Amino acid sequence: MEKHLRPDGCRLPVYKAAKRLRDVLGYDVNRMATEIGVHSTVWGRLEAGSVNFSTRTLGLVRDVTGIDLYVLAYFLYADTNHLPESVRKLHGLLRDEWELQLNRMLEMRRKLPLGWPMPGAK
Repeated sequence: MEKHLRPDGCRLPVYKAAKRLRDVLGYDVNRMATEIGVHSTVWGRLEAGSVNFSTRTLGLVRDVTGIDLYVLAYFLYADTNHLPESVRKLHGLLRDEWELQLNRMLEMRRKLPLGWPMPGAK
């Protein structure tokens, strides 16, 4: 099976969403890996798209950050050209809301002292 394809053929670059989330949090690869509970080499390979995310790792990211990378990847990066126009419009609205949420996280992080966890994260 081609890399980054689900069994139904949907291509979602979860690795892009992972890097975007890490950038918003202001973490380097080592810090993100430590927070998630994986080795930094593993996180680097996941973020580079060299390997696919396991459901366990997706769950760890969600537990630590409050963000589901699969959902984030869908709304930020999915090809929606095949969807009906009305659904594409709704998808666009949700994508815009995700962008706002990421911007809110970025602003919140900028106000926190260095090293403090994001509110809402476990």
